[in-house]
Amino acid sequence: RHCFTLLVQVSRVFLWFRTPDGLFRFDGYAFTTSGIDHGLPRSNVFDLIETRSGDYWAATNGGLCRFRPSRQSGPRFLPYRINSDPKTTANTVLEDRTGVIWCGTNRGLYRLQPPGSPQWIDLGIPEGNPYFTQVHALLEDRDGSIWAGTGSGLYRRAKDGQTRRYTTRDGLPDTDIFALLRDRQGQIWIGCASGLCRTVP
Repeated sequence: RHCFTLLVQVSRVFLWFRTPDGLFRFDGYAFTTSGIDHGLPRSNVFDLIETRSGDYWAATNGGLCRFRPSRQSGPRFLPYRINSDPKTTANTVLEDRTGVIWCGTNRGLYRLQPPGSPQWIDLGIPEGNPYFTQVHALLEDRDGSIWAGTGSGLYRRAKDGQTRRYTTRDGLPDTDIFALLRDRQGQIWIGCASGLCRTVP
C-alpha cells in the first residue's frame, strides 16, 4: 500500500525509506517507523542526511528537523524554523566540509551556523515567478563551492560568496534542475526536467 523510496544508507548499517506515513528504518531484520506521532511536522520527508558528528537532519514539507532516531521517549524530531513563513518547505539538506548545514527550500537557500540561526543566501535568482526560488538539490564540489539546482537554473556559490548562474545558454537542456551528483572524477552530473547532463572539466 505504500510507495517506498530509498533515501539514504547511513553508518553502513541502516537503510532509510520515506513513505506517506513518514520515515522507515530497516536494520536488516525489521522496520522501525518514525512519523507524525514521533514529532515529525508533516509526513513527507524529501531528504535525510547523517552529519559527521552523528546527527541526523530531515528536510520535510513542514520544514527542517534535527532527527534523533534512537530516542525512546519524547519527540524524535526537533523542528528548526527557517524563516517567519510557516509554509516554508525544506526540499534538500547538505552538510559541507566545515560542518555547516545548508538547506534548500521553496523560498530559496539558507545557511545554518549555528543551527538555530538560519541565514538566507542571495543567489541572484530572478524575481517574478515564485517557482524560480525553489531549491531542489544541493552539492559541494572539490573546491568547496556550493551548487544549487533550482527552478531557474543551476547556481554555483564560491567560498568567497561570488555566485554564477548557469542556464540553457551554457548548454543545460532546461533550467528546471532536480538532482546533482559529483562522481569520483569530480565531474558534476545534473538531472533536469528534460534530461541528464554533466559539467565539462
